[in-house]
Amino acid sequence: MDEDGFFPRAAVTIIGLGLMGGSLALALKNRSNKIIGYDSDKFTLDEAEKTGIFSFLTGDPAAALANTDCIILAAPVFGILEWLEQLPVLCPGSAVVIDLGSTKEHIVRAMNRLPKRFESVGGHPMCGKEKSGILNADACLFSGATFAFVQTATSTPRSIHVAEELASLLGSQPLWID
Repeated sequence: MDEDGFFPRAAVTIIGLGLMGGSLALALKNRSNKIIGYDSDKFTLDEAEKTGIFSFLTGDPAAALANTDCIILAAPVFGILEWLEQLPVLCPGSAVVIDLGSTKEHIVRAMNRLPKRFESVGGHPMCGKEKSGILNADACLFSGATFAFVQTATSTPRSIHVAEELASLLGSQPLWID
């Protein structure tokens, strides 16, 4: 593991462990210090447990965010919007926040309203599969894909670097858009 980057030292919380979040976790295996997984679905949590990837799995939002350096929102768009609204209450510390939502306008507006302790970057990996859910997760899902990023009012040089490092770890090509 390359110790020079953000991810080898970071605790990463993935919110939503379906196709995108589950694939992200598989791709980050052995590349991140600590992977924390959250999902509201018990079946998904049980399947995630079988992967052996996660340092901690929970259906409790506050527990998932208690000690994290990076929050990756891999829920559906409306879920991401709800999470962005609740982050200031649920997460006591500061964190880099990146989403994987397929639309950006409403998500970026919500990210712009986050307190400055959250360094946010809007993201959209241009990949997927016909079937969803953790059972279809694939560590190579992001490989070769374009990963679109959008700066927000709370983006910082550090969060921009973390987003680009994430794309690199996943084998994706970062593309900054407005």
